[in-house]
Amino acid sequence: MAVDVMSWYRQYIMDSYAPTVSLSVVVHHDPSYDNVVNLFESAAPELLSLAPPNALTSLQLAPNGVIRMAYPLEPNQAVIGHDLIAPDEDKHGALETIAYGRMVLMGPLNFIQGGFGIRAHLPIFIHNVTANATFGGPDALNPLCGSLCYNETTRSKFWGFATALIDLQTLNSGNTSRLRGIGDSGYDYELLAPVWDVSYIGSSAGAATRNYTRLAGSSKRPVEPVIAPMKLGESEWLLYICPREGWVPQWYAPLLSVTVVLAVAVSVLIFAVLLSRRQHQKLLEALLPREMIDHLKHDADPIMGPRIMEAATTADVLLNLLGELLEGGTPDVRDIVLIRQQILQNMDIYRPLNLSSQLRDANLDDDVTKALMHQLGGKFSFSFSSESEEERHGEDIRAGAMLTKSLTMSHHDYATLGADAHDGGPNKTLSSSSHADVVTPLRGGPQADEQHGATRGGLWASSTSRRSITGAALALGAFLAKKPPTPPLPIIEEVEKVLAQADSWQFDAWRLRDVTNGHPLSALGFYLIHRAGLITGLKLKPAVLARLLRHIEAGYNDNPYHNATHAADVLQTLHVILHGAQMHINYVDQLGLLAAYFAAIVHDYGHPGLTNDFLVATLDPLAVRYNDRSPLENHHAAAAFSTMRRAGLDLLSPLSNEQKAAFRKQVIEMVLATDMKQHFSLLSHFNTVHRIANYSNKPAGMTTPDRQGSSMQELQTVAVGMPSIVDLGQAPKPIDETERLLSLQVVIKVADLGHLGEEMEVHKRWLSVLEEEFFRQGDKERQLCLPISPLFDRAKQGVSKSQTGFYEFVALPLVHALCSAFPGARPLMRCFMGNYNHYRAIDGQAAIAEPRSGKLPPAPSSRFAASHLPAAN
Repeated sequence: MAVDVMSWYRQYIMDSYAPTVSLSVVVHHDPSYDNVVNLFESAAPELLSLAPPNALTSLQLAPNGVIRMAYPLEPNQAVIGHDLIAPDEDKHGALETIAYGRMVLMGPLNFIQGGFGIRAHLPIFIHNVTANATFGGPDALNPLCGSLCYNETTRSKFWGFATALIDLQTLNSGNTSRLRGIGDSGYDYELLAPVWDVSYIGSSAGAATRNYTRLAGSSKRPVEPVIAPMKLGESEWLLYICPREGWVPQWYAPLLSVTVVLAVAVSVLIFAVLLSRRQHQKLLEALLPREMIDHLKHDADPIMGPRIMEAATTADVLLNLLGELLEGGTPDVRDIVLIRQQILQNMDIYRPLNLSSQLRDANLDDDVTKALMHQLGGKFSFSFSSESEEERHGEDIRAGAMLTKSLTMSHHDYATLGADAHDGGPNKTLSSSSHADVVTPLRGGPQADEQHGATRGGLWASSTSRRSITGAALALGAFLAKKPPTPPLPIIEEVEKVLAQADSWQFDAWRLRDVTNGHPLSALGFYLIHRAGLITGLKLKPAVLARLLRHIEAGYNDNPYHNATHAADVLQTLHVILHGAQMHINYVDQLGLLAAYFAAIVHDYGHPGLTNDFLVATLDPLAVRYNDRSPLENHHAAAAFSTMRRAGLDLLSPLSNEQKAAFRKQVIEMVLATDMKQHFSLLSHFNTVHRIANYSNKPAGMTTPDRQGSSMQELQTVAVGMPSIVDLGQAPKPIDETERLLSLQVVIKVADLGHLGEEMEVHKRWLSVLEEEFFRQGDKERQLCLPISPLFDRAKQGVSKSQTGFYEFVALPLVHALCSAFPGARPLMRCFMGNYNHYRAIDGQAAIAEPRSGKLPPAPSSRFAASHLPAAN
């Protein structure tokens, strides 16, 4: 306990004076007095907040040894102007600290401005300057400093002190003090510190040669205490501790146990001390291939290639820093400060560091830039040319914007989420009066449904021909009525023609909606699941599947964009990516493929046609339910699984508990990944795992022809049948379960943006309905006196204005990463590039050639080889 408390005590003090190091970095960046004053005023509050609460009474800078900057100023006004080097002030060792040249902890001392604690002094030296450099400060350097303040050999001059005053009263007796905890635990204790003397600076005198003073302790001094020393600066502090009731005699068995434990501990310590440099090298070779260690010394190696990317995220800074350590180099202290700050503030290390500057330098319209940052969850600090009335006054009126009734959850949604509460549990039959579109189970339960469907034309025949599947997809309603109508043959043939394109890289979901009489999602979902053999392979009940698909389709609101047709489009794009990239071979088994299809089917289930930001701003019940964290995406997944708990809709009933858990985990992870606020985190993580360089678009030497037209007709459909032996050997394999789920998350994110790669007329139709949906939210925001979101104002141009920027900053980097990791998906990149160049042509810009793969070549024997290379057996 004593050692643990003293370790905490020492770490508390170290964390308290850490801001002085950051202040020295600020001074080294630009030592001019005016610049330091400006930076100190903005940086001091942030640095003070990084220290433990109430640990510091003041942060100070003393140019030429005279205190001119202090934070907070009000209680420290008395020290402004004090010359620390003056004879009457130097009793605490300012000159000795300058000579020592490193951090000195002085104390315990009484502070001039009141209080008691430790003064952490860090002398700051500026290198490569002349002896006459003044740095523009208001005070001249005290002559007493003399040669200590300038080194002719290194041309280094003393700039001043960075000082932190650490409050020992809070440390010793505050509510969070571990010392108080000792007394509360039934121990007597006493904390002793050496009486401060200037001679301690740079001295190695032992504890026996110094006088000690009592800083804190219990009312009763400890008897026969355990002594825990603590090295603090150049002095040694001591903690005495013993049980309040005295030591209990130890008998043979406990003593033997302690002896054995100590013997083991000493043996481990001796073993650790005896480890040589060669043993450390063997340990490193066990963790990394030899080729990787050898070639880490070079910035650009012919085997490993250049480093993954420049420092676009904190994760990249950390990787570069680790690389420098492996190379034997010394990392930049500014990188360490950055990483430490990000970790302490619990920041996402995969968030871009310079997104605002990239958008600012892209010369985009102000509204487009605002919209991109708003959608991606970024923050921008640069100003724009105009500001709407709603934005100027939004904060004042936000308090009155709370809705009294949810704008997001239809009766169908409430019935779904409350199924167990209202229906008495998952086994009770769903009431047909809950909503007009709610699918009501047939009388007799699922078994009667199966028998009923089986006797109506052999709908669930074993044949998997396209016509039988198409007829089944159109006759989904046959399971939901006593006398189901038989679809006319011409309608089946028309649907068959549309579903025949389901394996194509470009697909018209609007056409599928028309030919299926408004049921594109259930028709396509049943078609793909049945054709993949998942019904027989997983022993699913066809009637339950049919009923569930129709129920989910009915649960999609009639929004312009986020509707069942959009879900069908995402499902088709996800299907073609999985098979085109050959991910269906090793990345998903039958259960995983069903989970991927289901995630696409429900990824916008019950979407209200409003954004997450709107729900949070209006305190919508969904935002309150999910604590403002991806309320829509959480709702989609939760509502879908709540639906399957209803009687007659439990598709997973034939599966084991392990299969159900795996299915649920994959669906939830994929649906939550569709939140655009998570875009950069997922993309940066994916690029890091797969060693993919940042996307960049450079104009080609000659204009790339528009790929909308005859060139797009050359795109082939993907192969969906049984893979060949060659495909099995060349298909990409996941590195581990984490990488598998991450890749599937990126796949559904690309599929969610799939309309950007559809044929131009189809894409424009999607764009127009998306614009209308955003305008409808803008109308609601105007009615509620909320600031209108960027590009949501019906009186201005909408999202069609931002297409070039959205392609460049969101869509193309995402598709480029996917195609680099999985080359089989490259046809999708050509589709996206064709539409992107169309918008560039409208803006009068030259076309951009399709970028090369961003995959960096790994070392031949590296265990971190790319997932698309054949894995060793």
